[in-house]
Amino acid sequence: MNSSFAGKVTQRQASYKQFIPCSHFATFGSLRLCACVRIEDILSSALQCPPRVAQAPKGCKRMPGATLLRPTTASCGAGRAWSAIMIRVMNTNASSHSATRLDQAVAWTFRRWLLITNGLFGVYAGLPWLSPWLKANGHPLAGEIIFRIYTPLCHQRPERSFCFCGYQVAFCHRCTAFYGGLFVAGVLFSFVRRWIRPASLRVGAFLLLPMALDAGSHMVNDILNLGWRGGSDDVGSLNFWLRMITGTLAALAMLLVVYPRLDRELPTQALLIGTPESGG
Repeated sequence: MNSSFAGKVTQRQASYKQFIPCSHFATFGSLRLCACVRIEDILSSALQCPPRVAQAPKGCKRMPGATLLRPTTASCGAGRAWSAIMIRVMNTNASSHSATRLDQAVAWTFRRWLLITNGLFGVYAGLPWLSPWLKANGHPLAGEIIFRIYTPLCHQRPERSFCFCGYQVAFCHRCTAFYGGLFVAGVLFSFVRRWIRPASLRVGAFLLLPMALDAGSHMVNDILNLGWRGGSDDVGSLNFWLRMITGTLAALAMLLVVYPRLDRELPTQALLIGTPESGG
């Protein structure tokens, strides 16, 4: 590469420095056209063929329809090919209708995360009780389908499950306490969310530890048949109350540790999606 050509490369390398400092990141539907890659290292050093810059953006602001790179005019076939690839990679139709709708859908979900979460946990905690009700009211197939859906999700041992309308509920005592507790905690959180601050991760670990110990000891005992957890599993027994209490404590950990953090972060992200800086 001759000296005049090298001088042009150096000059273009200096011009890139103004838009290389770029924060972050492309989210969901709208790609933020940020020149965060040291293009001169790729094109100038590797291919020895500088591209021609067109309207390089500063920061991470979106440029609808802008062309960040154009193929070089130098007599370098590899450079023209690589520039074409970079155009396809780094440019997008940022004003597309589908991208806008996707951003709107994500923002809507983030703003209503608690309502959606409570609805999902309500359905998940309620369907196991619907299964025995359907069986008892002349719909055995529908009830059995629901029961089978929960089979991979819970051991469903009859002695460790509730009975409703004469039939077994589709998940165990511990799952009932945990998922039912999550639903109840979510409903309560909707009323007190303004006053609850996130608890530390240590608090969450402390609340989860009893369930880990209780469930772990049951699992080891069942697999190895050690007889550690002898006694009745009926409703009202010690084992029953240990399952219910530890499941409830785990749900409380979610309420104190996870929910306040989600309530702080997701609505904030919903506000950012759709602003010019985030490209919505």
